[in-house]
Amino acid sequence: MSSSRYTFGRDSLQTVSELVEIVRHEFEKLQSPSRGIELCEWLAHWFERLEDHVQAGSWYETAGELILAQFGTSPSAAAVSALPEYEKALECYERAGVGDDSERCSRILLELRHLFAST
Repeated sequence: MSSSRYTFGRDSLQTVSELVEIVRHEFEKLQSPSRGIELCEWLAHWFERLEDHVQAGSWYETAGELILAQFGTSPSAAAVSALPEYEKALECYERAGVGDDSERCSRILLELRHLFAST
């Protein structure tokens, strides 16, 4: 994790890991799944710009999980919608050289593609 510090709020300085925990806490309060997905994508984008590819991948993966968890969506439609998020997560994990996360994401992508192909 980077030791860089960022301004959050008025006067407090937080490390990236502290900011992530604050955002996760606020994220859990969200009631709208679509708003949660947008927030995850936004966070992932900014972590990519900060070149923190592990955090970016984690947020893309969370967006994929939220898409898959939406009620009222058929499994194949959810799989198609979640694929881009997991593909981005895999790219981030590969850039970061994180083997375990890359392998897990690859398995999820295979399952999603299989689910879509079988419908």
